[in-house]
Amino acid sequence: MTNHLYANGRYFAIGPQPPEEDQTALDVLVQQLLDDAEAREAEAQRRMYEIHDRNILQELSPWLRCTGWMSRFDGKNMKVLHDLLTQPKPNPQNPDDKLHLVWESVARVIEGCWESTRDCSSRDWKLILHWLASASKTEQNSTPFSIYTERSTRKLYIAYWQQFLVFVLRGMDDANQYGIEYTDEQLAALGEINDELNKEDVSNDELDRKVSAASLLFIKQKVFVKQRSALLYFTGVVGYHLGWKRWRNPDSYTPILAGLQWVMRVLVLESAIPKAERDDWFELHVDDPLQCFNSSHHKYLVEGEAYPYDQIHTLLNYGMKASINVTSRSRIDWSPDRKILYLDGKGLEIKAWKRLFPFSKC
Repeated sequence: MTNHLYANGRYFAIGPQPPEEDQTALDVLVQQLLDDAEAREAEAQRRMYEIHDRNILQELSPWLRCTGWMSRFDGKNMKVLHDLLTQPKPNPQNPDDKLHLVWESVARVIEGCWESTRDCSSRDWKLILHWLASASKTEQNSTPFSIYTERSTRKLYIAYWQQFLVFVLRGMDDANQYGIEYTDEQLAALGEINDELNKEDVSNDELDRKVSAASLLFIKQKVFVKQRSALLYFTGVVGYHLGWKRWRNPDSYTPILAGLQWVMRVLVLESAIPKAERDDWFELHVDDPLQCFNSSHHKYLVEGEAYPYDQIHTLLNYGMKASINVTSRSRIDWSPDRKILYLDGKGLEIKAWKRLFPFSKC
């Protein structure tokens, strides 16, 4: 005898079940309908995160026209790309999965760069901090780069670079699928990180050195080379909000750019004038620290030079102006084919809505 248990609005059979061949035609039809519904729901979920550029300028806000995200990510599934950003966790079942060590290494490296920045202030090398805060290669900033950033803010900024490093490392598995491009030097540097991770005993010092070297290669990549900047590509990926299933507005996006810009500055500063060399600087170098720093600053940390910082800084300024008097984000959005309406990210098919109101003229 077969009994039925009622739970969550559905009946579930318990006890002996009839053999599959004893199923009625109605049972088969119901199962087919359920399978079809699940398949359509899975497809809808997949398409929910896909970008489709229909090349209709009238449908783009000035902000989206400026970013170029719709064409840059045309055909890409943003959830797949966002999965590359997730924080890796230690996996006892798979000791070979050591990507969490890179996450920890990035934090150590950038905190070290932060201490290097504070060291400039303690030595009264404050002129360097005025140049560090400037995005011009002809004029220092009137206000020095702040050395009083809150720990919580630093942690947030560092997390952006942690996401970037695991993004490019994971993306190496299938660069064509993800759309990430690498120079030969970047691939070699990331390969050295993987080689270190594959050692039985990973050296934190060696890993930190290799993480720093790889980071600088992405900062110092000319935009005119054949391979498009992976760092700029990453800034587009984080411009998409998975929960909202839409692109971020300037007010929620510019803080991310500010964080990335902060990290780029402190990384270049420590690279140009290493803290460990400052006590014996003139025994090791001919030029003074300011000259050495500005030789890097004037290329990699200013507007008007063909490196990623220029586009990040320019978009940051544009976004800050665009966010003035901006209204809060809309809770409603449409799928690219206009067949699904999203309220706070939850989809509703218009056909289903019409079935609820058969006499409506919508």
